[in-house]
Amino acid sequence: MCSLHLFALFSFFSPISCALVNVTIDDTNGDSITGTHITYNPFDAWQKGQDCTNCTALLNSDKLYDGTWHDASYNPVRGTSNSYPGTIISASVSFTGSAVYVICTLTGSTSSPDGNTDMTFIVDGSTAGTFERSPNGDTSYSFGQIVFAKSGLDQRKHTLSIESGIMARRHSCCWTELFIPPIRC
Repeated sequence: MCSLHLFALFSFFSPISCALVNVTIDDTNGDSITGTHITYNPFDAWQKGQDCTNCTALLNSDKLYDGTWHDASYNPVRGTSNSYPGTIISASVSFTGSAVYVICTLTGSTSSPDGNTDMTFIVDGSTAGTFERSPNGDTSYSFGQIVFAKSGLDQRKHTLSIESGIMARRHSCCWTELFIPPIRC
């Protein structure tokens, strides 16, 4: 399982000056300024980690932005973690900015939870990067890990999608925390 937190940086125009402002798109609470929320698909494959009673990953919410995370697993065959075997799991969000960063929690655990991580990042319909990591047996959690960074985007509205299960086609987890899209004025 992997957790994803989403951050957004937006600029606000002022007649005197202009600066970058960090506006977070949280996995659960969204962006308190613009009202933007992340869309999860299939919806029922994702669990609010902090409320999940049957999730194998029990993260320390004190180490997560707003104490929240979303938890999902890609399963190539019918399994116990969701009822969507062979279905790619995804999280998507629209943002306005010139860059975007995805922050996740990772583990190297080999079981309960399975620390296999397989993510493909799609910006505006084109694959912009991947993150793949096999478990190494380390059962600790690494919080606040940048798993994707994309700068140099035109300053306009974009869509970011994270898909799990595309590359390895084996069980993989996704614990979402934050997206961070910056905007320059």
